[in-house]
This record gives sequence, structure tokens and C-alpha cells, in this order.
Amino acid sequence: MNFLTLLKENEFILFDGGLGTLLQTKGLPAGEMPEIFALKEEDTLLNCHRAYVQAGARVITTNTFGANRFKLPAGISAYEVNKKMALVAKRAAENRALVAGSVGPSGKMVRPLGDIDFLDLVDSFSEQIQGLIDGGVDLILAETHFDLAEARAVVLAARKINRQIPIGVSMTFEGGVSLTGTSPEVFALTMFNMGIDLLGVNCSLGPVELLPLVEKLLQYSSLPLLVQPNAGLPVLEEGKTVFKLEPEPFAKNMLTFARKGVKCLGGCCGTTPEHIQALAQKLTQEQFVSPSPASPSLALTSRSKYVLLGKEEKTVLIGERINPTGKKDLTQELQEGKLSKALNLAQEQLQAGARVLDVNVGAPLVEEEKVLPRLGLELVKRFDPVLCFDSSKVSAIERSLQIYPGSALINSISGEEGKLEVLGPLCRDYGAPFILLPLKGKKLPVSAKERIAIIEEMLKKCAELSIPRRLILVDALALTVSSKPEAAKACLEVIDYCTKLGLPTTLGLSNISFGLPARELINSTFLAMAMAKGLSSCIVNPNSWKIKEVFYAGQVLLNKDPQAEEFIAHFSHWQAGEQKITLQTKSKSLASTPKEAVVLGDKERLIELLEKEIKEGKKAFDLLNEELIPGITAVGDKYERREYYLPQLLLSAEAMQEGVKFLEPWLKKDKSEKGPKIVMATVEGDIHDIGKNIVCLMLRNHGFEVIDLGKDVPAKKIVEVAKKEQAPLIGLSALMTTTMVKMEETIKLVQKEKLKCKVMIGGAVVTQAFADRIGADGYSENAVAAVKLAKKLLASLEEKKCAD
Repeated sequence: MNFLTLLKENEFILFDGGLGTLLQTKGLPAGEMPEIFALKEEDTLLNCHRAYVQAGARVITTNTFGANRFKLPAGISAYEVNKKMALVAKRAAENRALVAGSVGPSGKMVRPLGDIDFLDLVDSFSEQIQGLIDGGVDLILAETHFDLAEARAVVLAARKINRQIPIGVSMTFEGGVSLTGTSPEVFALTMFNMGIDLLGVNCSLGPVELLPLVEKLLQYSSLPLLVQPNAGLPVLEEGKTVFKLEPEPFAKNMLTFARKGVKCLGGCCGTTPEHIQALAQKLTQEQFVSPSPASPSLALTSRSKYVLLGKEEKTVLIGERINPTGKKDLTQELQEGKLSKALNLAQEQLQAGARVLDVNVGAPLVEEEKVLPRLGLELVKRFDPVLCFDSSKVSAIERSLQIYPGSALINSISGEEGKLEVLGPLCRDYGAPFILLPLKGKKLPVSAKERIAIIEEMLKKCAELSIPRRLILVDALALTVSSKPEAAKACLEVIDYCTKLGLPTTLGLSNISFGLPARELINSTFLAMAMAKGLSSCIVNPNSWKIKEVFYAGQVLLNKDPQAEEFIAHFSHWQAGEQKITLQTKSKSLASTPKEAVVLGDKERLIELLEKEIKEGKKAFDLLNEELIPGITAVGDKYERREYYLPQLLLSAEAMQEGVKFLEPWLKKDKSEKGPKIVMATVEGDIHDIGKNIVCLMLRNHGFEVIDLGKDVPAKKIVEVAKKEQAPLIGLSALMTTTMVKMEETIKLVQKEKLKCKVMIGGAVVTQAFADRIGADGYSENAVAAVKLAKKLLASLEEKKCAD
């Protein structure tokens, strides 16, 4: 039995349920890693796997969700643990089921959100996957991932170890997006580009709550889909975490997914063998029907955005301005290692309507291998734009693909000897679409016939290299009509040819008018003609008013701007001969105050503005209270309104930190007392601290003195430190259902010791109902809410003091 063969069969594939929560019922102690427990209790794990097989699961999952080098205790080999767990699962399967090798999140955040390099993640996952494959797994399943970059790292690691092993990737979402701001659409499009075999969504929610997310995934991907909800949301009963949705209603709810075309079904937290058995029985009465295929459009993605290019899509403007050619000031800055001019050009183009930014740093004395990925990373931090990396150096392209969280465009791959053989597989493995440039040898292909011959030859080579057509964007090759009068007509013929073939197209628009007067007139006229032939995108200066007029008018006339919505937004006050448009853009602008710099997360600009204010006599405390704190508060408001996501929140928080650090010498002169203390900790047995660290960062930015005890902290230590420091607040975090109970233990100890402090709790599995149940003084669902809660609890303590 082969997993890829199973996927092709006209039947449902039933996966297992929540292995971790099942092990809890079999003796797994609260806080202990399931992998460590199973090393000592192998028979218990074996029986759990067998129970799912007997229930009807055709795929069971290894007990290796957290078995990576960052989470396992020191001295324990990730490779050996994964191989051992895989062998146990294979024994349980007994040729009646296949085994999926589980790869969960690393517990780290990749740059720029954290401090770990992308390649370090790939190395860690490679070690884990090697163990799983040597243990005999039939596929790799990345589960419960919340960051797109990390999910990409798992896929690359699997391909690095074994190109033939099937790969599934499942993400978890809350509030319609992942923790780091990725929507189901972006996730689906990025993973499709990477060529995985199975797309999934699991955990966090029950079957009913997952439905809107599943519908999005079906709409944007033609990949087989895996859906594994929880058995409802967790509640605490008699000191234990339980999931209340019973097998029969769980199975009934899952039929909705089956009838929509979901191929693979299973469960996550709280789903027992009984849940899987009930689902198996229901599925015997259902016939699998494949869902309608998704759009064949080429997709480019960032961490939170996507752009589609194709016959039915709007033409896309690709901003060309980040290119040192002809720009002495930009060239000089890049040579000096500075990025401010490039960042300003990015900002201007995004405001002008560019949906993709071409990034080129090629100039004398510029080390592209270092500067291109560094600029790319800074652009990701500031704007999260969809990027096109433009370089002739393979090493610069490869490093840039490693720092980019989504599917970037690569500019370009020509028909020159060896180019496609080197860059093609790189783009294939990273899921990066590329511009196919029909150039070969020293002679320019002037006629359409010559260009089409090169295109067809390159398409054949792509097929031989297993490079899918979904990654190919053809450059129709705009040559100047001043020297080659037939060039424009040939370009239009190539666009027409590619459009009929289903291939999206692009071109460097300004090349067509080189050497002629009134270049914008030529360019804009040619753009209208090319759009009519089906042009998908063009590389252009998006600030050109004439280009904008033709571009937005063309979208209306080609029926690609429903109700002329975009055209009206831009040109409602247009007058003939007026070289401007009136769109009120939401894009970022250069900060004019420290508060605005915090909101935009621009720490360099923030320091400039603070220096200016200090020189003009402004007091440091006034700057802190009137600029920085209101700025970070505004960021919190944007986060709660979902205008900002975690990357923007972190960027602004880091800018705030730098601002406070800059003001420290002046603040120390006048500061008579420190801010209120809060003891923060991830509870005993829980080794996850990403969320807690973000809360600590935000609290510090709001003036709290944070005493961070780290992760896996016993209740006794938390209470001892709170008592010693006389802290009015304690903050507890837990990510695992098995460690939630330690929060109640801490609260009881606080009460026993009669500490006059408030306890607030949070974490992915924590709810308000759980907080009420264990007697916590408050619950917050995110870092912004945690700051508000901390201030509210402090205020209540002050009121109590006054009353006493």
C-alpha cells in the first residue's frame, strides 16, 4: 500500500485522532513530553496506535510531534527518538495502515520574528525526518504549524532527505489567520507552489468552527485536503483537561467536510478511537466526490499577502525602482551597506499601487550575496510585500529565497546554456515562480517565431527537470521599436500565444520606447495593447501618472474591475491634463513624529526624531509618555482590529524598545521609582515560551518591570519569587492541554501563602471559562489584551488599598 496511490483512489482516507490526549488517559503525567513518556512506556504507545488502527484509521501518526533538537532534553538524540517512535508505529500498523511521520513546530521563531536562521530550522527538521524515514514512515506530516516560513522549512528538509517521500503540511488558524498572520489562501497557494502532496488544517477549533477555513482551502488549492478538528474546545474537570464533543456528533459534523470534497479526515486533541470509529462508520455510507479544481493562476505570496497572475486575473504592476542602474545615490548607499534609499523606494512604489516589488542590488562593489537577502529581510520586516528577487548570481538568489517566508518571484532564467539546469531546480524546491526569458545565444530573437521556439524548448527542459508550469511566468521580451520597428508587434504575438497556452506573461515595459521622445506616451499605448492581448503583469515605474491612467481604465474595459470600483477610487476627481490621482492610500508614509515611527515600526526614523526632540529641549519622560507609549498603544489597537498581525506587532515593539533604550540616560537622571513588577513564567512541564516572550516585550514597553522566569517553571519557584519581589502581578502561560493544570496549582499556592497579588493567565489552549474555573484573576487571549488586563488588575489593587 502506497500513500500516493491511496490519494488517487476514489475513496476517503481516514487518519487517527489525538494521540497526545489519548496518552494522557493512559498515564502520561501532566507536563511530561509524550515522546519521553513513550520511551519508558513503549507498550502503552503501541496499544494506543493499535486502538486507532482497529477503529478504522488507514493512516496513524507517529508520537514525534515535539521530537526536535530544540524541544527534547539535552543529551537525547532527536534522530534516535524519531526512528524509535516510527518503528513502534509501524509495528502497530501491521500492514493494515500507513504511518505518517509527525513533525511539529520547533518552538523557535525564524528571523525576523525571532533569532533563529532559516537553515538552522531546516537542519533540525532534517535530523528529525531522517529518523522517521529510517524508521519506515510512509509519509511526512507537518502538523499544527502556525508560521509559513517554518512550514516551508519542513518541506525543504524532507526534500533534502528523500525527494520521493510524500509530504503533507497542516496549519492551525485562529480568528481566520495563523499566529503570524497567514490566511488559509496564502497557506494553500504557497504549499501548492512547493509541490506538497497533502494540504491540511488541524487543532485549535472544533468541526463547526473549522468549516469557513476549509472552504477557503478548497477554493484556492487543488491539493487533497486533510481536516483534523479537536473534539470541541478544552474544559477543566476535576483537575483534568477534557474535550466534550462526543463521538457521534463529532462524526456527524465531519460529514459536512466529506460532502464538500475533503479527501482525508481525522481528529486532533480529544478525539479518541471511539471518535474515529464513529467517523469510519459514517463514511461507509458516503461517496467521495472530488471538489472543483481551483484556479490555475500563477501565485506569488508573502507571509500575509498573495498576488495571482493569469488570464482571468487583473494585470499586476511590478515596481522596477529598486535598481541601482542610473541611480548614483542608491548605488552609493548600497556600496556603503545602507538600505534607507531602497526602503523609501519600496514604500513609494507600494503607495503608488505596485503589488510586487522587483529588488535588484547589482552594482560595482556591492556584494549581492549579502546585500540582496539583507534588503529582502528588511523589506519583509517593514512591509511584508510580495517580492521579486532580481540577480544574475545564483548564491544571491538562493540566500534570498531562504530569508523570504512565501513564494517570491525570480527574475529571471534565460535559455543560456546551463542557466535553467541550475536555477530551475532551486525555484522548484523553494516553490518560487520565475520569469522565463526567451533569450539564447548572442542573437536577439526579434520575431515572434524565434521567441516562441525558445519558449517551447525551455518548457520541454522544465518538464524534464520536473519543474511545473504553475511556476513559469514568460517574459514576452519588449525590445525597443526605435531600432527594431517590428518588435512591439512580435511582443504582442508572443503574449497572445502564451495566453492561449495558459501561460501568464510579463515584460519590461519601458524598454519598448528607448531612444524615443514622449516615452510615457509610447509606453502607456503599448500597455493598453498588451493588456488587450492578455498581458498578466508588467515591470514598470508605478509612479507614472500616464501608466496609471491606462492601467486602471484598461482593467475596467477588460471587465477585470467589477463595478469599476478601483477606477472610481483612483479617479473620482480626475480632470483632463491633471497629472495626479486622488486615492486615499492606507500604505505607510514616512513618520513625522516619534509616535508615528513606533506605529510604523521604523526604529531608525524613531531615533532620528527622538534625537531632534531632545536637542530642542523636550524632556525624556514627556517623550516616553506622550509619544512612545501612545504609539505602542495605537499599535495594540491595530492588532486587536486585525489591521496588524504578529510581525507588525513585534516590529513596533522592537522599535519602542530601541526608543526607550535611547532615552535611558535622560530617564535615569530623573527617574525616582521603577514601574510595577510582574513575575512571568511558562508553567512546569511546558517548554513553549514564544507567546510568553511576546507578552513580556509588550509589558516592558508599557513601563512594567518584568521578572521573566522562563519556561518549565514549578509553582513553588513562581510563588517564591513573587513573594521575594513583592510583585503585585503574576502572569502564567501554557500551550499544552497537559500543562494547563499547573496553572491551578500555582493559584492555589498563591492563596495558601496569602500573597496580595493578582494572577493572570493565557496561552493557546487557555480560555476564559478555564480561568474562571481555576480562580485566576484574569485571562487574555493575546499580548495586547495582556497589557490591558495587567493595567486593569493593578488598578483594582490600588482601589482595594484605598478602600482599606
